[in-house]
Amino acid sequence: MKKIISIFIFMTLSIMSFSQNEWRLYKSVSGVNIYTKNSDCYFKDGNNMNQTVVLFKLENTTGNKITIQWDLRVWYNGVEAVNNTTPGERHVSFSIDANSSLEADCSLKKKNLYLYKKYLDFEKSKTLTKFVLENLRVS
Repeated sequence: MKKIISIFIFMTLSIMSFSQNEWRLYKSVSGVNIYTKNSDCYFKDGNNMNQTVVLFKLENTTGNKITIQWDLRVWYNGVEAVNNTTPGERHVSFSIDANSSLEADCSLKKKNLYLYKKYLDFEKSKTLTKFVLENLRVS
């Protein structure tokens, strides 16, 4: 019986860790699929701190070049982060060629295609608990 329980726990943990690396559809709007995935990013250059981020992938399934835009709202530790922001600061816009995609990775070079979730090296790091892409528009 213990062996069966151990195998079940191992399989469950394996599936959970595998699924963390998979793109998940956040939303589809007017031929554009928005995917997200959590990723632990480790930096050896000393310029960035190791962190968990939410990466975005934007896929244009249409035959036309499009522009997608949204307004971002984020919550850390259950509290919406609205302090120290200026109007329009969280407005995001991307152009995507026909039948192509934009995808973030741990280089974090594609501004606004990732969200900081938490620092990996600090126990008391604020943690992203929720985000919403509002006013999604494709043109």
